[in-house]
Amino acid sequence: MVAGFASGLAGTVGAVGGPYLGLAYADRPGPVLRATVSLAFAVGVVFSLAAVGVAGEVERAPLQLGVALVPATFAGLWGGRRLADRVDRGMLRPAVLTFAAAAGAFALLRGLL
Repeated sequence: MVAGFASGLAGTVGAVGGPYLGLAYADRPGPVLRATVSLAFAVGVVFSLAAVGVAGEVERAPLQLGVALVPATFAGLWGGRRLADRVDRGMLRPAVLTFAAAAGAFALLRGLL
């Protein structure tokens, strides 16, 4: 719960919410990690879009870009299903830790510059 809260907060403030959940679930089996992070992002996106809509801040260009990226999202889902077993063979934890380290470094650099 704490990781989910930190992820939502950091995702809203600094656009780097994923690493918190990834670190919290890095020692879990691949299906658990992927399902948890996916659900958290899906719920977060729904709440974010609802808040933007209620605030009346929906802009045409980002909406068009989002719609244009829907096919790429489905292509990623399709490819991910085929690669999940390969990634689960010892590569998932190092990948999650590498991503979290890179996101942390990016956030630090962004804050300094």
